[in-house]
Order: sequence, then C-alpha cells, then structure tokens
Amino acid sequence: MDFRPGGQEIAHGKFPDGPETKFVARYHEIVENQRLVYDYDMHVDGVFMSVSLATIELTPQGDRTALKITEQAVFLDGKDGNESRREGTKYLLEQIAAHLPD
Repeated sequence: MDFRPGGQEIAHGKFPDGPETKFVARYHEIVENQRLVYDYDMHVDGVFMSVSLATIELTPQGDRTALKITEQAVFLDGKDGNESRREGTKYLLEQIAAHLPD
C-alpha cells in the first residue's frame, strides 16, 4: 500500500469457501482527519466487475466523529450492483467498529 496522493493499493485474497477478489485503488487526495478521495477497480474470480470513485469524509461532532462515504460506481455487464456493494461496505465498517473503543 502506497498511501499518498498518486499512490496505489492492491488487495488480493480469497474468502473461505467464497470468491477470490482483487481491489486496485489509486489515491487522489488525502487531507488528514478530513477527507480521502480514491478510485478503485474490483475484480471477482478474475472477472473485472466495476470501477468506483469514492470519498470518505470525517467531521468532528463533540467527542465523536461523523463518517460520510460517497461512492459513484459503474457496474460492468450487470455482474455487481448497489446492494452487494452496500453490504460489502457495511461488513467492512462493522469489522472496523469491532476494534474501536466505545
């Protein structure tokens, strides 16, 4: 992972009894404690599934922080869709939340 503007991340793995995935991201803007803008390609079982532009925004709210994720996606040949992307993002956020203090 090269976490800087212009940097790239490649995450490649296989779920137990599930698909093999490849995530290839390029970082465009990183504003510490405020905003992250990146685009990424998603491949599942060797099939190019989608291209997305994503923004993650962090806004202080007292002793907490609000998180806003905006994603624009192009799903290629109907192989993916909004609902599966929403579920995947929800799963990842739940994994992060499990490791944060209350």
